[in-house]
Amino acid sequence: MKQIDTSVSTTDHFNRFTIACNILISIVGGLIVNRSIPILKDKFIRAQLWGYDLNKRNSREIKIAESQSVIAADIFLILMFIMIAIVFSEHLHPQSDFPHNKFIEYLAALLSICCMVLLGFADDVLDLRWIVKLLLPLIASLPLLLVYFANYHSITIILPKPVRSILDHQWNLGIL
Repeated sequence: MKQIDTSVSTTDHFNRFTIACNILISIVGGLIVNRSIPILKDKFIRAQLWGYDLNKRNSREIKIAESQSVIAADIFLILMFIMIAIVFSEHLHPQSDFPHNKFIEYLAALLSICCMVLLGFADDVLDLRWIVKLLLPLIASLPLLLVYFANYHSITIILPKPVRSILDHQWNLGIL
């Protein structure tokens, strides 16, 4: 009779541990956001970051805090930095080979997210024009594109289906 190996490898344990931490951190993050928004609502109203609900009658009587997505985004970023520390903690041993490329990809992705959060908040506060709203995401994605270029020596993107008939299936952005 053939023996079946039922042992769990360290890779499986690491993945299960990472997934369990991710679930726990997500739940904690959701609870923190759920508690923080009502607490910080008055601070946003005092800072003149408010509006009216235009879809309700008598909406001119109740001020609704705006720009509160920055609260959720900040908590998300903090928890992602914690998650990155957990994911890469296995590679902190001297005999381990640290995956610098993956680490830099995560950090560049978080930098791009930070730039987009700043764009969203700046739009709420400064009421940016549409041309600026279209150009800033391109600039915000540059850290991620540069890391992909440095790691893989290519920045080829797959285009959406409606555009493929006009341009092509994929498009190489080159060195930008």
